Amino acid sequence: MISKPASRLSFVAPWIALTTARCAHAAAPNPSRHYAPVVHVADQRLTMHTRDGDGTLPLYADRSIDGTAPSVTHVFIIIHGTLRNALDYFAAGKQMLAAAGARANESMIVAPQFLTTLDLHVFALGRATLAWSEGGWKGGAVARRPSPVSSFSALDALLEHFGNRQLYPALSTVMVVGHSAGAQFVRVGHDGRRMLTSACGVAALFDRPTPAACPVASATPPLSD
Repeated sequence: MISKPASRLSFVAPWIALTTARCAHAAAPNPSRHYAPVVHVADQRLTMHTRDGDGTLPLYADRSIDGTAPSVTHVFIIIHGTLRNALDYFAAGKQMLAAAGARANESMIVAPQFLTTLDLHVFALGRATLAWSEGGWKGGAVARRPSPVSSFSALDALLEHFGNRQLYPALSTVMVVGHSAGAQFVRVGHDGRRMLTSACGVAALFDRPTPAACPVASATPPLSD
């Protein structure tokens, strides 16, 4: 039987995707913003070693990504849109978890950030930081720097991180959600993505969010793409 807290959490990921979606624009978006550098770079890094090379992926998380989290049972990974404004999605995710009544010590919000080479230049980021082309990361293209790690492989590495039972002994579910370009990323990457192995007892689920054209009633301000 599914517990009431677990049942509530099963609805959190779709609500995160719906709440963060900007379904109705008051004005036409400025196309130039899509080719501008990010405003903020995430404050944490996940170092990954893949068959295609190594690198570090910036991300936001509501606890140390390298620390032990013995009480965490659910992880929600939120993929940003074209503007790569991961901080906005991270903040919205935390707000929705709180509104859903999720226990802070049992849930974790993570928002990875797929940067571009322009972002690396503007923020003078370290050489190990992964960076893709403006549109490449959305479809699983390989990184331009520092090694040819695809954005899908980067997500795989993040999922594998949460399969570490020494860090997350109680974890049962990882949910991946996205909006706009992030939704495209989730949809395209869903089929054939590696699931966390049953040996570690963690299920990786992919939510297919409602299309951005669908109006959504929300108590929170809509985010930019």
